[in-house]
Amino acid sequence: MLKLKETSRFLYRLIDSRFLSGKPIILSHLITLRCNCKCDTCLWSQPESHDELSSNEIEKIYQDAGDLGFIINSIWGGEPLIREDIAQIVNASENNNLITVVITNGYFLQERIKEISEYVDCFIFSIDYPSEKHDEMRHCKGIFNKAIQGIELVKGKFPDIKIIINSVVSKLNSNKIKELADLSKDLDVSIYFCPMETGLMTSKGFDNSKGYLALSQEELSDFAYDVISLKKQGYKINNSYNYLNTFAGGKKNYKCNVRKFGIQIYPNGDIINCIARDKPLENLKNISLKSLFNMENIKNLRFSDVNCSICNNPDIIDASYIWDLRLESIWSYIKLYYL
Repeated sequence: MLKLKETSRFLYRLIDSRFLSGKPIILSHLITLRCNCKCDTCLWSQPESHDELSSNEIEKIYQDAGDLGFIINSIWGGEPLIREDIAQIVNASENNNLITVVITNGYFLQERIKEISEYVDCFIFSIDYPSEKHDEMRHCKGIFNKAIQGIELVKGKFPDIKIIINSVVSKLNSNKIKELADLSKDLDVSIYFCPMETGLMTSKGFDNSKGYLALSQEELSDFAYDVISLKKQGYKINNSYNYLNTFAGGKKNYKCNVRKFGIQIYPNGDIINCIARDKPLENLKNISLKSLFNMENIKNLRFSDVNCSICNNPDIIDASYIWDLRLESIWSYIKLYYL
């Protein structure tokens, strides 16, 4: 009954957001740039950065998010479990009726699980290689086994928490798609694959800082066909066919609707403009989340057309397709978080 209730809530909010209120559904909260890993493909980690909102400031943001009708709160980093106040953060999220998703590399999970398990609905474990070579890719000894042990711990002792594996696909692991899918099958959890982002949009153009690790157009197409084949074989793969067909036969342009569907907050409270990340829209230390959505310039920006399809992330692309009411993407999203 709870799953039916939450699914109905998501569909109601989607229709409300799309045709009535215009209020977003998803909160993407990068709570820290600090991390114990130094992944070659990462665009986010800044180990020395401590410019972070306090747990009290975050609590107020989550209260506003709940009042505004946000449904899902995706908490990530860096490594979110590195924050000493992570329990207060996830508690605040859950208390405000947000589906609380924590994206983690799993390294600290065993020591933090007891204080946060009551408040987390879903853990997404980042695993990019189906063996200890994952340690080399993340420059963190023992992290592969830590992630596997974390998954098994949650499955065994906290079965109500959903578990998903996320694999960032690059030239470093594109030949391991089948083995990663097999790993998820062996662990009896679902998986989604994310071709790496190669850089970020700024006001000066695209910063292609990681382009040397990115898949070519031909490799992206091969990746898509491989995952489509595995999905048809019955592997629990979360990528929608709509998403995969964006890359099959060569990447196709798509209409980006992600700014309508959700917002992204940086650790210091900046509200990010994804097409000019060096120029934040506002900072939530200076303005409340509720006030933000009453500002005409924010409304106009959110609903203006974005001539950009650089992102490869399934969250970005499928969110855009969901906003366009593409049924298979909606169904994939429901299965991802509710079933």
